Amino acid sequence: MIPLILERVILSANSPQLQHVLHTLEATISNSKVSNSKEAAGMIRYMEIPDDDINSDTLARFLPFTSKLSSLVYGYVIQEERYSIDIIDAQALGRLLAPVRHSLTHLKITYYPGTNETSSGGYPYVKGYCCLKDMAALQRLEVCFCVLLGTSPRTAPKLADVLPPNIVQLRIMPDPWERDPSQWKPECKFRVFEKFVSGRNWEQFTPRLKALNFHMDEHRYGWSKEKIAAKETVLIGLCRENDLE
Repeated sequence: MIPLILERVILSANSPQLQHVLHTLEATISNSKVSNSKEAAGMIRYMEIPDDDINSDTLARFLPFTSKLSSLVYGYVIQEERYSIDIIDAQALGRLLAPVRHSLTHLKITYYPGTNETSSGGYPYVKGYCCLKDMAALQRLEVCFCVLLGTSPRTAPKLADVLPPNIVQLRIMPDPWERDPSQWKPECKFRVFEKFVSGRNWEQFTPRLKALNFHMDEHRYGWSKEKIAAKETVLIGLCRENDLE
């Protein structure tokens, strides 16, 4: 018997326990004879699923039962084969988060290849971009660059247009590619943050923001460690000049 009231859920997406939890919640919610079943299911505050298959419906099934979820750590596993590759639909991801948009305060979204081959065959693992503008409760966000802004600077939104309005801490993580198949170059990425931060521009969109962290992992462009360090120093200085940590 799996307990219904679970404050913290940390499961492998491939484990049988995950399916048991899903089935238990679904059965309980649909059973009208169970009193306060929705309140009981809503006790889940923290959920971590670090290795879900990209084609899984885990979030779609789980999140409707977690109306009080405050922290979500979720990781995609990309299965890459010779003639096919999984693609994360970042726009669909944003829609999947709708059931917890009023409760979620911390969100971490990552992805990594399920094999040792990480070149992606010259194609990105992501399509579209994930808009989190309506996540009113979200205060801490950790997300890969291309999940948030897409793989092309030509079609990318402004950073201010996808961020939750009450965010306090923002961490942009590098995408897991040895060879970057996206169209972003280091200087283009830098300009995204420069436009957002300069002149305290960030304040009119995210007035509670205190910390912005962006790791310049650009070894795949042949940058030296010294050049990476210099660019990171510029970013740090830019943030400090505009009252961000």
